[in-house]
Amino acid sequence: MAHCLLKTHQLSWRVNQHPIIHHIDFSIHSGETVGIVGPNGAGKTSFLKCLYGEILNFTGSVTLKNKSILQLKRKALAKQIAVVSQTHSSVFNLTVFDIVRMGLIPHKNMFDTDSQADFVHLEKALKQVDLFHKKEQTFSSLSGGEQQRLLIARAIVQSPELLIMDEPTNHLDIFYQHQILSLAKKLGITLLMTIHDLNLAAQYCDRLVLMHEGEIVADDTPEKVLTPELLKAVFKLDCDVDLHPRLNVPRVTFSGDLA
Repeated sequence: MAHCLLKTHQLSWRVNQHPIIHHIDFSIHSGETVGIVGPNGAGKTSFLKCLYGEILNFTGSVTLKNKSILQLKRKALAKQIAVVSQTHSSVFNLTVFDIVRMGLIPHKNMFDTDSQADFVHLEKALKQVDLFHKKEQTFSSLSGGEQQRLLIARAIVQSPELLIMDEPTNHLDIFYQHQILSLAKKLGITLLMTIHDLNLAAQYCDRLVLMHEGEIVADDTPEKVLTPELLKAVFKLDCDVDLHPRLNVPRVTFSGDLA
């Protein structure tokens, strides 16, 4: 039976006394792919930042393998959690190879040099995302899909137990949306992602967490979360939900009629 990898209890976070997320109980088990969905402003990104330690002044608890993340040093946390976030301007002038090499940092001491095995590992990761031939190019010269693939390659090198991705398909065309999510699934590790497209979420996630106004309003299989009643209450639009004829997963169509 898969073990509980990460868990929150009554997790809350405020900004100037304004609640952003509040009283969230959540868990993810080893091997799961979980998607967090909901409208803009629901608190999805803030929730993720609490989980991987960017936000620390929360109340409640976040535990990773039964240990509070507040007790873990950043390097120890990075050995277990890799993050692909929406913003990565700080790496724009680095080369592809330099960026993928950053995945080694949690596993190195200050004066360690890269071994031949490290270089083999880096090359393998770049080949896995089909970017080895661009290893000398800068991050800014890559397309959006290539940038996301590179950040996943960095996560592969990091060798985490949990990969957290914040809107990994944002601003990508349909081909790259499926490419990125398919690649992430093939890594064979625990995945937690925020995602806007409900149909992509239904296709690639084992479980969906629906957030609204800083709270979890549903946490279950795609079939049980993506219902017309729940979606209308959260997104304030009428919608139809049927079963995809080939994929056998829910398919959502919003009508545009205001609730």
